[in-house]
Amino acid sequence: FEINWILAVLLPYSLMASKLDVYMMALVPPVSLLIADYLANAGRFVRLANIIMSVVFIAVGVAGPFVKIKPPEDALMHLLAVKILFAIFILGGIVGLLLRKPIASTLAVGLTPIAALVWAAIALMPIANDLASTRPLVDAVVRQHVPAEQVWLYTSPYLFVRDFPRDLERVQYERHGDPTVIVTARKYASNIDLRGYRRVDELRMIGKWFDVYRR
Repeated sequence: FEINWILAVLLPYSLMASKLDVYMMALVPPVSLLIADYLANAGRFVRLANIIMSVVFIAVGVAGPFVKIKPPEDALMHLLAVKILFAIFILGGIVGLLLRKPIASTLAVGLTPIAALVWAAIALMPIANDLASTRPLVDAVVRQHVPAEQVWLYTSPYLFVRDFPRDLERVQYERHGDPTVIVTARKYASNIDLRGYRRVDELRMIGKWFDVYRR
């Protein structure tokens, strides 16, 4: 019953295009019951499962230094925060290996990802916001040094990031006249007339390439 409950949530969630974290909350009760049942009845297999998870955590932590990121201006602080994140996995994995009692080792294994998520929420949200927001697009528009009314965004996300210049609210999303700057998703650049414009910049955002044209 517990496994069927988990699958009934996990499979539709995996297939849907829209993925919100709140959809996964329905997994909490069956997973909790399954873990409790496993602790009460699985005996030595609990220790084996916790050893496997501890080794996985240590492997994740060791892989951390090989992850390449392009942090914002305060690079040293963000790099330190990322290193601490992976250190949490290494520490949790070591504690999970050292604790031999099933309940204690299970708690160590369970608390490790929670501690990592809490640290990420506290220290790594600025990086996450930049990676998932339109900050690169805002920066590309600002670099052109033209009035916002002379910028046309074609098939681009709406500009909205924390502390972005308020005059960018006047950027065009429908073409009026002959804008000085055109920003378009590279995939759809052929849909518009770019005669008289030259490409002056490019950016990658949310996994897609965008080009900046100027006349």
